[in-house]
Parts: sequence; C-alpha cells; structure tokens
Amino acid sequence: MSSGWTSAGPPTIGAGPERLDRNAPPIGGPRRSCSDLDACRPPHAPSQGAAGEGLVRFGAPSSARSDRAARRRRTPGVIGPLAPAANGGERARIRLCGCPCTLPFCAGTPRLHRPPRAPPSAGPPGTLGDSAMNKAERVLVFGGLAAAVALAVGARVPIGAPHARADAPHLQPASGVATLDTFEAMTRVFQSKEYSGPREAKVAELNAILQPLRTELEELSKKFESLAQDSPERAPLMSTGQAKNQELQTRQQGLAGQMDVYVAAQIREVFGLVSKTARSVAAAKGLSVVISSAAPDAFSVNNANEALQEVLRRPVLFGGTDITAEVLKELKVEPAPEAPAPPTP
Repeated sequence: MSSGWTSAGPPTIGAGPERLDRNAPPIGGPRRSCSDLDACRPPHAPSQGAAGEGLVRFGAPSSARSDRAARRRRTPGVIGPLAPAANGGERARIRLCGCPCTLPFCAGTPRLHRPPRAPPSAGPPGTLGDSAMNKAERVLVFGGLAAAVALAVGARVPIGAPHARADAPHLQPASGVATLDTFEAMTRVFQSKEYSGPREAKVAELNAILQPLRTELEELSKKFESLAQDSPERAPLMSTGQAKNQELQTRQQGLAGQMDVYVAAQIREVFGLVSKTARSVAAAKGLSVVISSAAPDAFSVNNANEALQEVLRRPVLFGGTDITAEVLKELKVEPAPEAPAPPTP
C-alpha cells in the first residue's frame, strides 16, 4: 500500500518534509472533482480504488453557507484515499478541497480530517489514565499535591518573616552604654612622662643634626655685620649666607617630616592603649558599648576652628555612663585641670 498518515498524528501542514500537494494525484485512484460526487451529496459507499483503499464523500451544507463559501473560492476539489491507521481501527481522511463545501475542515486550504474518536471507556475510580478521572478529580488531586508541597516548604522556610514567632528566641538588648572623652584621655597619656620624654629626646636628636649649619650661619652673619658698608667682601659674603640659609631650611623641612612620623606613631600607640583600657573598664562595669564623647560644657576655646573641633568630639551629648575618670585612673594619669570659662563678649 502507498504511504499515508497513521493515528500517531498528522504532520504539520505546510511545514516539514511531508507536505500536502494540491496538484498531486490522489493515492489509489484518479483525480476527482466535486461534480463527480454529485455536488457533495450525503455520504454513500466509497468507490473502489487500489486494493484496500477507497474514496469518501461528505455531506452538503445549507445553501446559505454554501453560497458564502462559493463566493470565496470555486475550484475543483479532490478527495483523497482512506489510509489505514496504525491501530487497525480508525482511518484518516485526507481531503484536498476547494469546493463550496463548508465542512469544518474545508475552507479552500489543504487540511487533515480525522473522524472523532469514540468516548473513552470508564476506568476504575482513582486510576491514572486517559479516562481514569475527570476534570474535577484532577483539580482535587493536583491541588492537594500543591498544598502538600507548600506545607513542606513552609516547614523549612519561615512564612511571614517580619512577624516573629512567639516561641522564637529574642536577641538580648545591650546591657548598657558607656561614654568616654577619648581626646581627653589621649591628651593626658600623650603628655605623660612615658611619651613626652622620648618625644623630647627625638627633637633634641634632630636639632643636633642641624646645629653645625646653624653655627656656620651665625658666624657668617657676625662677619657680615662687622664689615663696612662699602667693603667689597660684603657682596660675596651675602651670597654665601643666602645659600647656607636655603640649605638649612631644606634640611629642617625634611627633619620636621621625620618628627611628624614619630609623633603619629605615638598617637596610634596611645589610642590603642586608651581603647583597650576603656573596654576593660566597661566590661568590669557590665557595659557592652563604649562611645567616644565629651562633656557638653567643656568648651574653652575662642576661635571658630577649635570650636568646630570641639563639636566634632561630641557624638553623644547626653546619656550613657561616663567612664572617663575610671579610664584615666587605670592609665595612671591625672585629669586635666579645669579650664577657666571663656570671657563673655
């Protein structure tokens, strides 16, 4: 038998390697037009074609629908053969039609018509298959599965995270806040003998490097002043003195940079010492947070720049337990004497 489509499903019309050809002769017999079938009378016995094949005719629609279809297109139609299906029961009807028929599959375009399947047989309740359950049963089953998945996920992922559960553990709040005048504590330690002594020794060391050049400049200055105003030695002596003075300033700037590095190292060390002591004192008092601050009424400056620095020293104006005195005592330094109040303008 020649090739045909089986019940596995029709190919896509107009796409793929298998295409319907309007001009191809029908399988199993010659081309026929609608006029050969008496204008699509009700179906009758199929005429004989090749062995095991036949032609099928389709019933005619109402005259009004037929007229509308006829106005769209009037071309001879061809009825193809009956192709046995793979299951041996159904037969796929292939119709290439351009006649005025208004059957659902006939609109002047090659289409594949398959007779409706028999209603599925009823199966035992609760079984999965083509006819095991209706739409309502499927909704209930899959809805139950979705609910089960949601419950399983909800058991692991907290639903409604912004709302804390009643039995969930709560984070314990801070037991207390301490404030420390860090600048005051560092100043007291920085000015102590432990740090001022090495710092003064460093200054003396750097000044000793500059002393020979300073001595030479002093001698040149004395000699220049001892000369008369019209002495020819004054001009070269003036040039030598200016060159030596420039050399002194250059070397002094370099040594000042070295001193800044030394002082910065001391400041870092003092801050680490004050911070460690503050944490120790706060822990002993049962305080969990230490904030750097200063007393609100400790202003003793008269210029805008220093006043702004005093403001920046006070991130906390009120509240907290002041541990400055305890920290200074632990550091073994004396607090600064009370500064006199600034004069009122």
